[in-house]
Amino acid sequence: MPFVKIDCKILDKSIWRESPGVCKVWITLLAMADSDGLVEASITGIADRAKMSIEETEVAIIKFQQPDKWSTNQENEGRRIERITEGFKILNYQQYRNKDYTAAARVKKYRDGLRVTGVTKRTEYVYASDVLSYLNLKTGRKYREFKNILPRLREGRTVEEMKKVIDTKLLDPYFVEHPQHMNPETLFRPGNFDRYINQRPEDFKKDDSLNGINKMFLIPPPEKSK
Repeated sequence: MPFVKIDCKILDKSIWRESPGVCKVWITLLAMADSDGLVEASITGIADRAKMSIEETEVAIIKFQQPDKWSTNQENEGRRIERITEGFKILNYQQYRNKDYTAAARVKKYRDGLRVTGVTKRTEYVYASDVLSYLNLKTGRKYREFKNILPRLREGRTVEEMKKVIDTKLLDPYFVEHPQHMNPETLFRPGNFDRYINQRPEDFKKDDSLNGINKMFLIPPPEKSK
């Protein structure tokens, strides 16, 4: 069954100045039409679908076959339908079906969601899995969610950059003291990742880093000489 698409400009068309019954029959025809704009039904069948009387439906059908000088589309002198053997054909149906005022925005959103530098939709999950496996290996955890990794890949970030952040934050004294923050949500959150990617292990104080690593591996600090 084809989708029912109503021109968003219909409220500005001459059809919208017709009686409520005529407008209802018109919307019913659009809903009944197949992908070619064909309505294979009799007037009585259309009346049943529109929940209108046969007389009211016939009036509307006759009106739709007549010229409309106020119509914005004068390709058929404003006529909206024509009689065919199987029923009725909505004129200019394909023209309006193909008109999509939001197509550009939707396509852009879709492409942005799939955009990965050198990565296709099929392989981006493989790359995300690589990052997550590396994090689990380094932390001894079993994280499974990709939701914070995929957006970074789609922004053009690389697997190597993500692994670099993991390695860097493993040497961060604060993360050593608070290993629970070594998780995908914290590491790959947009604001955090942009900051972490520019950090280097040597940026951390050497003493703090060493003490932190010692604590992480339960290595007691050297005894002070008496």
